[in-house]
Amino acid sequence: MAKILLSWLAYDNDFLPKERGLKLYTVNEEESPNYNLHLFHWKFDRHIILLAEDTDETKLKGEILELKLLHIKPQRSIEMLPMHIRDIIDMEEIYAKVRSLLSGLLREGHEISLFITPGTMAMQISWFLCHWGSLSHQMWQLRPRRYSEGGKPEFIKVEILQSQVPIAIWLSEIKKNSSNFLFTPTLKKVFDLAKKVAKTEVSVLIQGESGTGKEHLAATIHNNSSRKYKKMITVNCSALSDQLLESRLFGYKKGAFTGADTDRDGFFKEADQSTLFLDEIGDISPALQQSLLRVLQNGEIIPIGATEPIKVDVRIIAATHRNLLQMCSEDKFRWDLYYRLSVVELEIPPLRERGEEEIETLMDHFIEEFKITEALNLSPETRKYLKTYRYRGNVRELENLISGLYARFADENKLITLEDLPKRMSILKDDLSDSLANATKKHIIQVFEKNDRKIKPTARALDITPITLKKHLDKYGLRNDPNEEED
Repeated sequence: MAKILLSWLAYDNDFLPKERGLKLYTVNEEESPNYNLHLFHWKFDRHIILLAEDTDETKLKGEILELKLLHIKPQRSIEMLPMHIRDIIDMEEIYAKVRSLLSGLLREGHEISLFITPGTMAMQISWFLCHWGSLSHQMWQLRPRRYSEGGKPEFIKVEILQSQVPIAIWLSEIKKNSSNFLFTPTLKKVFDLAKKVAKTEVSVLIQGESGTGKEHLAATIHNNSSRKYKKMITVNCSALSDQLLESRLFGYKKGAFTGADTDRDGFFKEADQSTLFLDEIGDISPALQQSLLRVLQNGEIIPIGATEPIKVDVRIIAATHRNLLQMCSEDKFRWDLYYRLSVVELEIPPLRERGEEEIETLMDHFIEEFKITEALNLSPETRKYLKTYRYRGNVRELENLISGLYARFADENKLITLEDLPKRMSILKDDLSDSLANATKKHIIQVFEKNDRKIKPTARALDITPITLKKHLDKYGLRNDPNEEED
């Protein structure tokens, strides 16, 4: 275990301004916090100095400061570590990256101290946020020489007392949602919870039928998390064979198997510092379940053909259309893996369970979205049928249906009837016809009995002619009584 000090490179305070006529950057020995720390208060094994930006100027400053510090004590361990910060005042990005770095060092068992003096305000606050989440860190700041007695800068330990009252800190940027995704009332509840969960680092299990939008929900979690600055990696577990999926997930070394002509990083390595979305997780084999459990427990992967594990910092979002609880009870899925994946469970209900109003809202949304000149003209019968259709393919099926109708009839400006719907829907159209017939029969019988089995009053109540009513009653076998009256 090593005593490691983490600090930022102080772009301004660590160096004298170039406008003083200096040809090269020069360390400001009077004001530089990193330099004065080494000169007067060094008591650590390693010093990791974080370079926020990835520019040639930053690298040059890092090299100059490192040479200056090694001049004090050549044997000291000093490391310049680029953090690739895109915006040095974006606290969410900074916090995410330093937290990930700290998590890795703590897993290795090191004693961590944070030097909070150098850096922008956002960088300094990020140290406090990391410290708040784990009081095992020590924090230090340096009082400059001009404010200290005896000309020696004072090295001060910063103490934070934690209240017994639980406090939650949420870090978020408010940004306008530019997506044209329609949040119906049912979906809004799910997506609002997803955005809240996104601010944490827990694993998420998304359950829902095919076509309900599980990948879109996973992307929403990623894009609202502190990992959004790196691309989310998506893997469809059901689309790859067991052996191929293992090699793609964990990577492999050259010569590990036939065709492995070079080293290749897997999806876990590509998703380091980001999110890995494992779609159809219920389809993976027991062997892969064990391998995935090891990653979730230890944060390590072992590429095929390798002997040494590799640390990765990956957030897992898994999704499935299967009932994992039932699979666990049938010993088809590991309970321990299920509990690791389902720290938070989100469920997207199928479209048929969201009610006719939401279906119609989505239908109108897609009609407007795909419109080129004129919108689709659906007959009342067709619109009513589409609101009651079961949509086995869920929202994706509805979207594709509207898109297909535009492709076929956009130029004809015709009234879309039931006959224009795809043939795959014909069976359900027959089912609907049967249902309507049964409902009609039940209603006529109820009104007939309510009117004492009299023809004319029943016909008036049903708003049909007596002749039409008699035809229905004959079909139902209800006019065998010779005493039935027509008046």
